[in-house]
Amino acid sequence: MTIVDIRTIDWELDEHHHDLSDPKSIQVTYNRLCDWLAQCRAELPPAAWHEFCHRFREHPLADMLCRDPFIVRALTKPRGYAGDAVLLDMAYRLHEPSTQHLDPITALLNQATLNRPAIKAARWRRRTLSEQLDHYATRYANPTMVSVAAGHLREIADSQSVHDGLYADIWALDQDRESLDVIDHDYRHLGVHTQQTSVAEIIAAGHTPGAPTDIITSSGLYDYLDRYTAATLTTALINSLRPGGTLLIANVAPFQDAALLEAAMDWFLIERTATQMLQLLDHVPKARISKPTLFSDSNHIVTFLEVSAKSGIPWPVPSE
Repeated sequence: MTIVDIRTIDWELDEHHHDLSDPKSIQVTYNRLCDWLAQCRAELPPAAWHEFCHRFREHPLADMLCRDPFIVRALTKPRGYAGDAVLLDMAYRLHEPSTQHLDPITALLNQATLNRPAIKAARWRRRTLSEQLDHYATRYANPTMVSVAAGHLREIADSQSVHDGLYADIWALDQDRESLDVIDHDYRHLGVHTQQTSVAEIIAAGHTPGAPTDIITSSGLYDYLDRYTAATLTTALINSLRPGGTLLIANVAPFQDAALLEAAMDWFLIERTATQMLQLLDHVPKARISKPTLFSDSNHIVTFLEVSAKSGIPWPVPSE
């Protein structure tokens, strides 16, 4: 018997729906709703949780939440997949809806979503990538870089080293042509090249386009990859590095707001613990890489794995 009583779920949903209609208490109610959803997710068996999510999205509470443009895009998936680059731009507050076009409750709901720890962690991830790019520019002379599943590549917008022209070459890879078109429009003047490609194509080739390269980053892709695919791709990315080059991967850790994403937005991510992050290197000979390092945000929602190819041994440089 779980603490969550299935018989009271509709009552709980009704109560949250009622309380969210009061503009004075939306943030408090929203946070309380997220806490309750996390409790349900933790205590219900997986099959029951999935049934709960469907039930949640049929309740009027879900309709109220869908007044938030962020939740609407996440749920409707206009690009055909969750977490597209436009949604991330919204998380980064780059395309916030003008409050003059939103009624007060909708504007407050949108701000409540963007203030959740998971969305704040997405903004931290972007800032951290920008900072790492500037750091790598001091480590390598005229470095080359490849971003895998680049989205809109927003991290380079805040990278001083990129704007100063310290990178010799930057490749942005993504399966979504529309995302690459945005990169072409916004960052072509910074010398960014784009190429449409998929994880399957990278794995089949054994390396990325643009290889060999000094730096490879992937900040959101691994949230959607199963263990085997993730480990196989990691091997291909390691094989795409020059001797001494660095791979930087981000992945969500187990996090409370997963319940909100799954129930309200039908957005399921693959969470990885620190141990599971290190297991991404299981297929890579240990003699080829330095000791990997892990670091995360203050709430431990996003984890970065950083690992370098050793420079003191012969290295298989991929050929095009």
